[in-house]
This record gives sequence, C-alpha cells and structure tokens, in this order.
Amino acid sequence: MPKRSPQQRAGFSAEAFVDKAVSDAGHVWNDTWRDFGIDGHIEFVAADAQVSGFAVAAQVKGTAVGFAGESPAGFRFRCEADHIDYWLRCGRPMVLICVNLPEQRAWWKRLDTWFADPVRRARRMVDFDKAADAFDLSAFNSLAAIAVPVGEALPRLEGSEQLVSNLLEVTGFAPQIRSASTPCRDRADAWESMRSNGAFEGGFHLSGGRIHTMATLEDGPLAVLCDGLVTSVPTAEWSDSEDEDVQRRFTALLNFTLRSAHHDELVWHPKKKIVYYQASSDLSKKKVRGRYRGSKGRAFFAPYHGKDDATKVRYCRHYAAGLYFRRWAGLPAGRRHLVQKPGRANPVRQPPDRRGRCRNR
Repeated sequence: MPKRSPQQRAGFSAEAFVDKAVSDAGHVWNDTWRDFGIDGHIEFVAADAQVSGFAVAAQVKGTAVGFAGESPAGFRFRCEADHIDYWLRCGRPMVLICVNLPEQRAWWKRLDTWFADPVRRARRMVDFDKAADAFDLSAFNSLAAIAVPVGEALPRLEGSEQLVSNLLEVTGFAPQIRSASTPCRDRADAWESMRSNGAFEGGFHLSGGRIHTMATLEDGPLAVLCDGLVTSVPTAEWSDSEDEDVQRRFTALLNFTLRSAHHDELVWHPKKKIVYYQASSDLSKKKVRGRYRGSKGRAFFAPYHGKDDATKVRYCRHYAAGLYFRRWAGLPAGRRHLVQKPGRANPVRQPPDRRGRCRNR
C-alpha cells in the first residue's frame, strides 16, 4: 500500500494553513496542482469585494519539528539552486512562506528581490526575522504592495493599516538668510572661484545675480563669491512666505545646505543626486554597528569579487540615500518643511578604476 511520508504530510498541512490564513484575511488562495517550485498564488480582494487581479506566487514549506537553527528570534531556510533559478526567471513577485505546524505560526520573505543579491544567491539561504517577517493579518498590505505593478493604484484592503513615514519634521532654521550680489551665474562658476582659495562651502543658492545662504558671507569660503554689500533677512520671511518663487528659492537653499552638512564619510553624487558611503582605502567591507544588543549591524560598503579571480574586484556596493525637502501645508507656519529621512536605499553599484579602486567622486 502507498504511504504518505511525514514530509508530504507537513507540506499538505502547511498549504492548508496558508489557505485558511489567506481566506481569513478576505483574499483568495489558488493552488498550483502541478508544482514546479510554486505551490499557489495569493490573489488580493479589495475592501469593496472586487477581485483585483493582482497576485503573488508562493512556495510553502512546513515543519512539524521546527526549522534548522530555529530560535525565538528567527531561523534560516536553504533553497534548492534550480528553484532559485526558476523563481528569478518567472517574472513575477515570488514569496516563500514557512509554517511551523506545532506553533501554528508562519513567516514570509520575498524571494525575487532577496536572491537578486549575488552573495545571497550563492549561499542559497533565506534569513527570517520572526518579528519582522510574520505571516499574519498585518502582512497582507505589504504582500499586496509587491503584487501591484509600478504605476498602478494599490487596492484598498479590509482592516486597518499603519503608515510609517520616512519624513522628519524640520523644527528650526538658522535665524538669518544672508544675501549679496555675485558675478557667479551658476554653481560651476562658484566652485571655480572658491578653488582659488582652497576652501569650499556648498550651502548656498544662486538666483537673479545674488547669492543666498544661511552661512556667513563676510568671511569664510563664500566671501570670495560676493562683490557687493551683504544684507540679511529673518529666515521666517522665506520659510512662511506664500510666494511660490520664494518657496522654490527657500527649498533649493535648504537642499544645498543639507547636502553640504552631511557626514564626512558620505559623498554627494552629482549625477544621481544622492549621498553615498565612501569606499575604504583598502576596499575592505565597512560596517556600522546596530542599535540593539546582538545586532549584526549593516555593511554600508562592500566589494564583490569575480568568480574566476577572487583577487579582482568586479564592482563595489555603496548604500545611499536621497535627501530632499518638502513643504507641507498642513503644518503650522514656521514648521512646514519636512526632510526625507535617510535610511535603507537601493545600493549604488560602480566598478573600480584601473588601479582596482572604487571611485568616491
């Protein structure tokens, strides 16, 4: 008589768990009976009961004894190399859902972006954080977001959701904006003039034959750019103005001021309009320690070597952030400007130069 193995039983039970979880959240689980690395699809249903047509593909794994190396904080799951190749070729959002059957808990991770990293793909390992990757009712907003193509509106799902903004309120400015006439017509002229003195300051804005800054103009690097009397106005005249031209000038001045004030180890990329972490002098990995005890920290710069020659650097990855100000009319006067919070951003990849060094500028 044929027998069902414990692995098969765990697999069927895990799929049943996912089916129920998806149905309880108000969405549709579509089984894939011919399994070639995809067990089914989660199709999302909007709050008005309209089936959206947006879906993510899912591979489901279950265990009755716990996952290898499982701890209260997380665990790792090793994937088959041919499955990884298939997931990356299938051209749709792909998630892995791991179910602990005795605990009746599950966790998920997006695979097509996880294994886009060549290091992770070579390791074939998926790291799960039990707090961040829980497959529960709160996960479906994130799952729906990756199912919707860029440019399409997100369906409004049932239940509540929490919006976490990456904007920080600017609570104060320098008290004065100083201005003076200048012969410089663009920033290239200004940099050339400052180069003669060997001192630079980027926190200024040029407009209408005048230079505007929150820094000093009487002395320092910007003094060489002035050819007239220095005047000043309270910053509130610009920050609270309803004149659109003044608003644009003030936002531009804030942007230039912020870019000039970033950390010494960050570099401004003029083409990509971002700041990114500099390469180390010997191309070794640079990590920033995590906030919490036991945290592994984050590698903000890392070199990647060729498969054929482990001594040759193929490219370097730098973490980066875009820094922009936005004016928010809903805030009271004097507190209407928000700045995008630097955080996890897509890494900047660039090849080393002919000497094997990554270019910092």
